[in-house]
Amino acid sequence: MGILDEVRGTEILSDDSLLEILELLTPIANWFGPAEDLIDEISKITTRVGDGDVISLIDWWLVVAGGRKSKGGAYRLPKWLGELKAPMEQVRDFSPPGGLPPLIWIQR
Repeated sequence: MGILDEVRGTEILSDDSLLEILELLTPIANWFGPAEDLIDEISKITTRVGDGDVISLIDWWLVVAGGRKSKGGAYRLPKWLGELKAPMEQVRDFSPPGGLPPLIWIQR
């Protein structure tokens, strides 16, 4: 099965498959910004993954870049992030003026 079949599919995704999909979508998000359609697609994909470090990081990104409500993973960031974990939690908890997602506000 190819990567696009996995994106369009309905079956449960492994962390490896999810990482492959994110490797495809991340440059798009970095280039064009977290457009609503892209946020929606990533959010749909996350419903097909169990708990784990990868889904926690994606949930964090959906909160800070997409302005979505956490499904819990953004509050269970992996310990192996080390020194990055505290700043990521601060960005997650930041409520910028105007209701913008934190990463969008920071980039402006």
